[in-house]
Amino acid sequence: MAVTAHYVHETPAKLQLRCRLIAFRHIPGSHEGIIIGQHFVNILIELKIDHKVGQITADNASNNNTMLGWIEDALAERGIAFSRVANRLRYVL
Repeated sequence: MAVTAHYVHETPAKLQLRCRLIAFRHIPGSHEGIIIGQHFVNILIELKIDHKVGQITADNASNNNTMLGWIEDALAERGIAFSRVANRLRYVL
C-alpha cells in the first residue's frame, strides 16, 4: 500500500502545494477492507497525523468501502471526525 500526502506548505513568501510519499507498506495475505484500514490508521498514528486527514482517494472496489467504514469508526474512537462518504474522493479510469 502506498500512502501519499498532499498538503499546502506555507513560507513567508508564498504557499506551495506539496506531495510526498509518506508510507509504502507490504500487506501480506488478504487485502480485505478491514486489514487495509488497520494498516492505514496505524500509519496515521505512527506519523501523528491522524487528526489531519482531509480526503482519501479510492476506487469503487468493495474492499475500499469497507476500509473507509473501518477508518471512520477507528478515528471516531479517537475523537476525530471523519466521514466515509464526505471524506472520500472517487476516481474513474
